[in-house]
Amino acid sequence: IKDRFQELYLGVDGKKGLRDNETLIPSKNLLQRIADRYPVAIVTGRPRDEADYFLQLHGLDQIFPKHLRVCMEDGPAKPAAEPVLLALSKLGIDAKARTSSSAPILMLGDTVDDVHACLNADCFVTPVGFVPPTKAALKVSKVLYAAGAERVLETMDDIGSILNLGASTTPGSCVGGARSAYVARKTKETDIKLTLNLDGRGTSKVCSGIGFYDHMLTALSKHSRMDLSLTCKGDLHVDDHHTTEDVALALGTAFKQALGDKKGITRFGSATVPLDEALARAVVDISGRPSAHVALGFKRERVGSLSTEMLEHALESFAVAAGITLHVECLKGKNDHHRAESAFKALARALRMAVSVARLNVFPFYFEDKYTR
Repeated sequence: IKDRFQELYLGVDGKKGLRDNETLIPSKNLLQRIADRYPVAIVTGRPRDEADYFLQLHGLDQIFPKHLRVCMEDGPAKPAAEPVLLALSKLGIDAKARTSSSAPILMLGDTVDDVHACLNADCFVTPVGFVPPTKAALKVSKVLYAAGAERVLETMDDIGSILNLGASTTPGSCVGGARSAYVARKTKETDIKLTLNLDGRGTSKVCSGIGFYDHMLTALSKHSRMDLSLTCKGDLHVDDHHTTEDVALALGTAFKQALGDKKGITRFGSATVPLDEALARAVVDISGRPSAHVALGFKRERVGSLSTEMLEHALESFAVAAGITLHVECLKGKNDHHRAESAFKALARALRMAVSVARLNVFPFYFEDKYTR
């Protein structure tokens, strides 16, 4: 019986065997997108020659080169920890040196043994399950969650909800897409060009024509980790109103466009931020219902060349264009520069929390789906 099965599986006399009809669950394109952004290794219970054949058959040799494959001959099988530890070693990762604050590592599998092997490795690797095609999603999810999975994906295509895979076919999508937007806004008073990337590093190049406004927008970018590029030619010979307002409207519009369908975001965010004697609090709800409540309590008419009333109006304009509920207040402070800067930094931190999605490379480390609510 064993010999006959081998013939059927491997094929004989030039005929293809069952192994030639095995399908690949994730697409090659998806695996390539993952490998393009993250170091990957594969752990399988197959014999090495069978694993090599399967990967070559589906054109995955370059994605999972031989030195990054852990196979049956390499040691105890899952749920033992050894396959996971060996995979980490092949990736150049010292499992013993990992702590709870180490960079996140994900192990993806569709069986209880996969989850248990990950947990048994005891080196802060996160087990994530997925539901194989033709399997009952609710049943499999319950089993994998019970085994200890941190998250269970209904399909492998949902991997974009926890990994940043760059641009997708849906601009602005929160799941697997590059969350960025470009806005060009031209009126009789202002000419604005603005690019915003929600998942950036906090880099900025800002030129609104108002020095203190640039300072606030740079702080907003840095502490929200949003990349911002902005140029504005405004009628500053009149006053600062149109420039300040229109820049805020453009920024809010870009923010809304970059969020796309908002799927998977944390939605709520809050932060309290000090700057010396000043203390400000910001609370955000990305609700789709624009509402702004701003109270910064300035004592002077201007900070630099910017009128303080326009700082509050800028925050209100941003909230309206972005479609968010926003509360910002300065709780204390003697210096208006400090009051304004603490407010913008608090807003930045609140936005950073609210737009965060369930990705392993973005914090807070937050998962939610219909099986865990």
